[in-house]
Amino acid sequence: MRLLLAALGVAIMPAPAQAGEAEQPLPSRDVLIASDPLDQVGLFLPADVARTIESGRIWTGHLALPGTFDAVYTGPVRDGNDGTCRRATYRFLLEDLPGGKSRIAERRPAQDLVAPRAVVGGDRCVAATGMVPRNERYPDRQLYGLRTLAEIIDTAKFGGIGPDQLECRTDAGACDDALGTLAAFDPQDLTMLNVRGLGKDCGPIEGRTRLCSIRPVGEGEPFLIEARFPDRDSAQTWKLEWEARDGAPLKLSMLRTTII
Repeated sequence: MRLLLAALGVAIMPAPAQAGEAEQPLPSRDVLIASDPLDQVGLFLPADVARTIESGRIWTGHLALPGTFDAVYTGPVRDGNDGTCRRATYRFLLEDLPGGKSRIAERRPAQDLVAPRAVVGGDRCVAATGMVPRNERYPDRQLYGLRTLAEIIDTAKFGGIGPDQLECRTDAGACDDALGTLAAFDPQDLTMLNVRGLGKDCGPIEGRTRLCSIRPVGEGEPFLIEARFPDRDSAQTWKLEWEARDGAPLKLSMLRTTII
């Protein structure tokens, strides 16, 4: 069995922007991290939104700049009414203040996480894959990629992906059983699915530098899909890529790497 991929033509939709505002002092980093995040949600969100929050986390990430830490809150899963399940996330960058206080340094734009809706009975929206940040520019192409990814993994489990369809570009023995690794991916572990164009626009060379940008995907043009999964045996990430090209047989590329 071989999969054929079809490229979709959809309109480009710009992502909305949000303006910042003055912030009041908050308790210290230690107090916030030690507390139940749901007890602190009122410090971050309006009451009508805070009532809907189901989970939260306040922590110092390993990539945090000195004097900063993070908070994230997540709302309930809801039906996107377009074949998807969605849930809102609210992220905040916090910074320490003198005198044992902190404040919100940046309120990042609210973002939907999205996944294809599983075909199950009942009114509850059940996600067929892990929920990933919604691609506001190419939502239809992203949904296509999510559904295709689930099909790819199912096909690999039954031996339907041939060795000539999968290129593994990782050393240290990680590619010894690349097809087995692909088949073992759990769609619910998915952390990211990106869509981007294949073309580039490059400016003139200045010294040793040449700036290039990815060209937007045009109507009916092929595009690249990139999915990411955590590696269960390390702190690294598996990156799985393929081109959605009308009528072309599936050709996958896998790489285990550290992605920041």
